[in-house]
Amino acid sequence: KKSMRERRPRTQLSKELRNCLETLATSPDTTVVITTDKPRDMMENICWGLPVLQAAEGCTVYRQPGDKVWKSLVEEDAESKEWMEGVEAVFSYFKERTPGSYIEKQEYQYRWCWDNVQLNFGAAQAREVLIHLWSGPLVNSEAEVVVGEKWITVRPHSCSRRDSLERLMKTELGEEELHKLDFVLCFAAVSHRDEDVFEWCQNLIEDHFPWDESASRTDESDSSSVVAATQTSPTAAASGEKHLVSPREELLTPRGPPPAVGLDEPPPDYSWVPTAQRERQERLDNADGSEAVVPQPVLSVADPDEREARYYGSCYTLSLGMKKTKAQHALPHPYHVQNLIRAMASRVSRPASTIVR
Repeated sequence: KKSMRERRPRTQLSKELRNCLETLATSPDTTVVITTDKPRDMMENICWGLPVLQAAEGCTVYRQPGDKVWKSLVEEDAESKEWMEGVEAVFSYFKERTPGSYIEKQEYQYRWCWDNVQLNFGAAQAREVLIHLWSGPLVNSEAEVVVGEKWITVRPHSCSRRDSLERLMKTELGEEELHKLDFVLCFAAVSHRDEDVFEWCQNLIEDHFPWDESASRTDESDSSSVVAATQTSPTAAASGEKHLVSPREELLTPRGPPPAVGLDEPPPDYSWVPTAQRERQERLDNADGSEAVVPQPVLSVADPDEREARYYGSCYTLSLGMKKTKAQHALPHPYHVQNLIRAMASRVSRPASTIVR
C-alpha cells in the first residue's frame, strides 16, 4: 500500500461527460485528441473505451482508439537519456525531504510533483530543486526544465507539446489533410512554456484561410457565424444617427429559460433584446416622461453563395485557469469546459437536417 505522502490524485470522467465525448468523436469528419502530462496507465483509466486519440506523458506517446500498443512521438535524436540519472538523484533527494511530494518517471521525461505539499514550503523546495538541476545534471545537457503549477518536468528540447502534437496530427491525418481543416477547437491547462500550442492551432487555420481584414470589417453583418446588431437610441432617433452597441453590452444572457427547439426545426433567430438593456432603456424613457421604445436589432442574412465564397476556417483556443495566456479566450474553472462539451454534443446529436452550419 502507498503511504499518505506518496498518494497521487485520481481522476475519473463522469458517465455524462464520457457520453458527450463519444458523441463528438463519432460524428463524421471529426477527430478528438486528449493529451495529458500524466503516465499512460492513468490515461488508460480515464479514457478506456472512448473512440479518441490518447496522448500521454506530455504527448510523447500516443495510441489509437482500441489499440493496446503505445507509439512514440519523439524524434530519434531526442531519445538520449544520459541526463535522467542525475535528474532522478535530485528528485529523489527532495522527495525524501518534502513530505507529500512524489516522482513520476516516464519514458521520456521526469516529473517531480508537490501538489500535496503546503504551499509556502513546497514553493521554497521547488526553487531549491531548480537550482540543483540547473547547476548539476542539466549543465550542457539536451534537456529542458518546464515549471508548472506545483510540478517540475525535465524533458528533451524537442518534446514540447506543440512539436509532439504536430507530429501526432501529421501521422494520423496526413500533412495534406491537416491543412484542410475548417474548424479547430483547443482548450488546455498547460504551462507557459507549452502555450505555443495555441499559436500552432491558429496558424493551421490562418495559413489555409488567409484572413482579409478589410472584408471582415465591411461584411461583418453578412457572416453566418457573427451577428452584428445596429440599434437606435431615443436621443439619436430624432437626428437619424445610429448607435452601435458593443459586443459586451449586446451579448448579455437573457433571463428565464431559452425557447424550446423542436426536432424538425432549426433554432430560433437571434432576435431578442437583452433584459438588462431593455430595463435600462425603460428607466431612461420613463425619467423623461415619454413612452418607452424598445430598439430591435437589425439582422441581415447573407446569400448562401456569397457566404460560402467568403467562408473562413474557425479556430478557438481556450486556456483554463490562467489570466495571462496566448489563447484567444480563458475559462476560470473546468466546469465551464464540461458545459462547452455538453453543448457541442447536444448540437451534434441532433438529426443532420436540423443542424445549422
